[in-house]
Amino acid sequence: MRVVFLFLVAFLLLFADHDKKYDRHFHKDLTHLELSDEQYQKIKKILKNFKKKVEEFREQKEKTNNATQALFAKDNFDIDKYKNESLEPEKQAIEIEAQILNEIHEVLNKEQRKKFLDYFEEWKID
Repeated sequence: MRVVFLFLVAFLLLFADHDKKYDRHFHKDLTHLELSDEQYQKIKKILKNFKKKVEEFREQKEKTNNATQALFAKDNFDIDKYKNESLEPEKQAIEIEAQILNEIHEVLNKEQRKKFLDYFEEWKID
């Protein structure tokens, strides 16, 4: 019985349909864009700045989470304040995403921008 099960699993893995475009792709990897040396240096600088902004964002988001939890712990729950404070990290995330995408857009050519869209969702901030 084990042999049949192992054979079935091996068969399914061998003939599994998968999307070749995602083979060997790492998160936020831009090698598929075939950047020139100049583009690479510009993107490298953009990504370094992006990393710093995301770290700052996550710290601020943690503070906001603590503040919204504190609101709930109070005797009176201020729903409007909760909504406002909860929306702030989302607004900040969108601002950072828009800025990084704009900077990357300026560096890439039309063909590279089309290729970039294959992994567009990777650039969303959680």
